[in-house]
Parts: sequence; structure tokens; C-alpha cells
Amino acid sequence: LEVDGIFKCMLLLKKKKYAALTVTETPEGTLTYAKELKGLDLVRRDWCVLSKETGRFVIDQILSGENRDAVVATIHTYLEELAKRMRAGEVDVRQYAITKGLNKAPHEYPDAKSQPHLQVALAMMKAGKPVNVGDHIEYVICEKEGAKAAAERAFHPDDVQRSEGELKVDVEWYLTQQILPPISRLCEPIEG
Repeated sequence: LEVDGIFKCMLLLKKKKYAALTVTETPEGTLTYAKELKGLDLVRRDWCVLSKETGRFVIDQILSGENRDAVVATIHTYLEELAKRMRAGEVDVRQYAITKGLNKAPHEYPDAKSQPHLQVALAMMKAGKPVNVGDHIEYVICEKEGAKAAAERAFHPDDVQRSEGELKVDVEWYLTQQILPPISRLCEPIEG
């Protein structure tokens, strides 16, 4: 057997899904620490920037070495403040952007109506903007009267910014669909 790594602390969620603080010794004999993330939501593309940043903050707290009660209190405070800032409109539209790649032309997907990035790609094409296979399409979910499905409420971040407040980010959708699920998975093993 070979040593794969030495960890100061580790949050192991499942096989190949973990966050850890690795320890390495420099030639001078001092110890250095580095974060290693594998398989977690925050390393995947289908989460918004805000979700990934929140996940990184939570991971930093969990791996900080502080006692559990302090970690839990810090995470709770951070999430409460984040929700307040989001509801007050203090978060930049770009923080809400979700990116998804195109494996084929948008009109070749049989379920294009149910996929937000495809709806945005089709709207871009309609507006005369080039969209190619392999492109990564950014979208933001907005509030829209009468539209329930996320795909019907997806818009390009530039369109949201140019709308001068006409298009409003659906903050509650982001809290329940982009912030809560990955953070819940990270915090599930921690009491409190």
C-alpha cells in the first residue's frame, strides 16, 4: 500500500465526495496545509457562483479546527446575512449566473422546453447572437408572472442587467434550489 495523502481534518460525505485539509512537509521541515475538494457540488458547473462561494465559506468553517458550536453559529450567521443581502437586492446579477454546456445544437434537444440554458440559447439565436455546440450558456432564473417552470423564467445575465429592474432575480428560488441543497449536504454530518 502507498500513502495517498495525510489529512489534518476531513469531511467525508461519501466515497469520492470529500473536503480535506492536506498536510505536506517542505524540504525545510515546515508543514504546509492545502484544501482538497473532490466530488462536491461546489466544484461542479451547474451551481451558481453565489452557491459555490457559500459552499467554500462553509467548508472553510468546517475545516477551521474551531469547536463545533462556534462553527455552527458562524455558518448560521453567515447564511442569515446572505439571505438578507439577497432579499435586499445587494447581490450582483452575475453571482446568480448558472452555466451549462451545449452538447449539440439547441434545436436538436427533444426536451429543450424544460431546460433553462436551452431556452436562453434559443433566445440568443433569435436575437442574432452566435450559439455553437460546445458553448457554455449562462442563465439567471427570474420572477415572471404566470410562469412556473424555471426554464420559462431563464434569462441571460446581460439581459437582466439591461432590463433596468424589469427582470428581477427570483431570490427565493435561489435560496431553496441553489443555496440550501448543497449547504445541507455539507452540514448534514454536523449536529446543530
